[in-house]
Amino acid sequence: SSWVDSLTSFVTRNKDDNKISHRLIGLDVLDFKKLVSDYEGYFSELTWRSTPKMRKIKQTSLTAEVALWITLYWMRQYPTGISLQITTGVHERTLARIFLRVMTALDNICLQELKWPEDDELREWIGHIEKSGPLERIVCYADGTVLHGPRSLLKFAPGSHDPFFSGHKHKHGVNIVCIVNPIGKILWSSDWEPGKTTDQSVSNKNELRLTFEGKDYGIAADGGFSFNKKDEPRKIIAAKPFRQKEIKQSDTVSKKKRDFNKKLSSNRVIVENVFGRLKSWRIIGGFMRHFHPNVQTKPNFFDLN
Repeated sequence: SSWVDSLTSFVTRNKDDNKISHRLIGLDVLDFKKLVSDYEGYFSELTWRSTPKMRKIKQTSLTAEVALWITLYWMRQYPTGISLQITTGVHERTLARIFLRVMTALDNICLQELKWPEDDELREWIGHIEKSGPLERIVCYADGTVLHGPRSLLKFAPGSHDPFFSGHKHKHGVNIVCIVNPIGKILWSSDWEPGKTTDQSVSNKNELRLTFEGKDYGIAADGGFSFNKKDEPRKIIAAKPFRQKEIKQSDTVSKKKRDFNKKLSSNRVIVENVFGRLKSWRIIGGFMRHFHPNVQTKPNFFDLN
C-alpha cells in the first residue's frame, strides 16, 4: 500500500547513516540491527491491535525493521502526531498502531533485562568506590525523579489539592525511583507514583531496605532517603550525606564529614547521569502528552510503567 511505501522510503533515507541514526533514534546502526534481530520474533506474533495472534492472518508488507525505526524515532524526538503524519505521509492513527505494537514487542525484551542481580554479581562491586572506608561496601545507588505530565482534574475540584503536583520540583507529573549499579545499569525501577509522593515513601512502599537486610553489601542515596531509622532493629549497610546542621565548621570530625559528603556525591552522580540519559528520550524528558493521571476520564495511550 502507499502508506507502507511512504514509511519505508522515509526510514531508508536515514537508517544507514551512523551519525544520523544515533541522533535520531539514540542507537548506532549495529546496535539497531541487533535490536531488530532480538525483537522481530515478538513483533511478528502480534496483531495490529497488539494482541497475540490466535490464527494465521495476512502478513502486512511493513517490515519489523521499519516499524522499530519509526517507533524509536518517535520516542527519541517525540513529535506530535500531526507533524509526523505530514513528514511521513502516514496517518497518525496508523502510526499509533505501529507504536503500540512495537512497544508491546519490546516489553518482552525489557522485562528480561530489567532484573535484580544475584548476590555474587553484586559482591563483585564491593570496593569499587574505595578499597577501605565507609563506602567500601556500597554497590548500588538510588534516587527518584519526576516525569513531567498534565494536571490531575482534581486540581479544579473545590477544596482539593492536586496529588500530581510536586512541591519540590514545582511541576506536575509522576515520581519514579531507580536503583543503578556503579556503571550506570538500571537494576530496578518503581512503578509510578503521584508527583507529590516522596522518594522515601516509594522506598517504604516497595520495602527496599528488606532487599539489603543481612547482606554484606549496601546502598547509597541522597538526603531524601532514610534506610536506617532509629527504631529499626536490624541495620543495613547504607550511606547518605550528612546534613549541614550535623557538620560544624571547626573540628576534625566535621572535616571528615565534609570529605565523606564530597566523596559520596562524586560517586552518587552516576544515578543522576542515568536520569540524564533517560530524559534524552523526549518521550520521558518532555511533557508526556500520551499519559493522563485521570485514566477513568481520559484513557492513556500506553502503560506508563
